[in-house]
Amino acid sequence: MTYPNQPMQYAGFRKRISAQFVDFFFMLPLIGLVFWIEQQYKTFALIEPVLMLGVGLWFNIYMVKRYGGTPGKVLLGLRIVSVDGRPVDYQQAVLRYSVSFMLGAAASAATVIATMKMPEADYYALGVLERSSKIDQLAPAWCGLVTILSNIWIWGESIITLTNKRRRAPHDFMAGTVVIYAP
Repeated sequence: MTYPNQPMQYAGFRKRISAQFVDFFFMLPLIGLVFWIEQQYKTFALIEPVLMLGVGLWFNIYMVKRYGGTPGKVLLGLRIVSVDGRPVDYQQAVLRYSVSFMLGAAASAATVIATMKMPEADYYALGVLERSSKIDQLAPAWCGLVTILSNIWIWGESIITLTNKRRRAPHDFMAGTVVIYAP
């Protein structure tokens, strides 16, 4: 659907956050299944980050290109469009997700490295919280930088979205997109 000649009503911050919560609940069964399998098999814990990055690509690139948004945005009547109202193309969808993907890939790599360092006996003997703490201890030093950069990105997204008339986040500026109420 194209909206080039219609005035666009930009989605507010609360509506966009609400859509993210809907997306979270949409993904919760998959997250739960992955979490359960990961507790049973260390090998799966090594490939799970790659699988989840693939899910992220599908969710944030394919769904945005194909349907104009993630399930949460679509269900709440929002659409991601180009600043001129045209549908988002693949290049824009990739640009929108690129920083989050790179930060997620770096964090995933750190988790895989740490998990590989953990002896099998420790992996299975430790409870969920203890295992998570051990993985944090075994993570490469640069993982702390990734965490800091991720926090800066998330807070920056929120602050910038709240401080401009069209409620555009940094990823919207990068991709030339806006989030609107679907006409």
